[in-house]
Amino acid sequence: MADFSKIDEQVNAALSTQSPEAPPSGGPPAPTAPAPEPTPLEVANARIAALEADRATERAKHEEAVRNLRLDKAVAITRKPIQDAGIAQQDMAFDELQRKVGGNCHYHVLTPAQKLEGIGVFGSEQIKDSTVKIYFGAGSDAAKANALRRSDPAMYARLRAIAKARNLY
Repeated sequence: MADFSKIDEQVNAALSTQSPEAPPSGGPPAPTAPAPEPTPLEVANARIAALEADRATERAKHEEAVRNLRLDKAVAITRKPIQDAGIAQQDMAFDELQRKVGGNCHYHVLTPAQKLEGIGVFGSEQIKDSTVKIYFGAGSDAAKANALRRSDPAMYARLRAIAKARNLY
C-alpha cells in the first residue's frame, strides 16, 4: 500500500512551482521580461484601427445631426399654419351663381367651364379629370390633398372648384 499521509504537501509544492504567481514567502516579485517592441506593421494596424474608430464616431455624430435637422424641418412643416384656401367663399359663390341663373334647373344646364367662369375660375379646360381625381372624389388620396392644401392653397382651391363643377365628388 502507498503512503498518502504527505500527499497534500507534495501536491501543494508541485502547484506552487507551476504557477506564475509570486511565492507565498513574501519576498520580492520575480522580475518580468520587458514587453517586445511592436513592429511597424503592428503600429500601423493600431493607427488604422484608431482612425476607423474616430471615423465611425464622427459618422455617428454627423448622422445624428442630420437626423435632428430633418426632425426640426418636419416639426416646422407640421406646425406651419394652414392658409385659408377660400373654400367657404367658393361654396358661397357656387350658391350665388345657382341663384343668379334661376335656380337648380338652370344651373345644371351650364357646362363645368361656364360654372367655373361664373365664380371666377378661368382656364380649367387644361386640367384633366385624372389630375383632379388624385385629390378629390372616390379613391382620392386625402394625405396628398392635405399636403397640397398646406403647400399651395390657391391650387387646392382651384382643383376643389373644378371637382365640384365637374361633379367628381
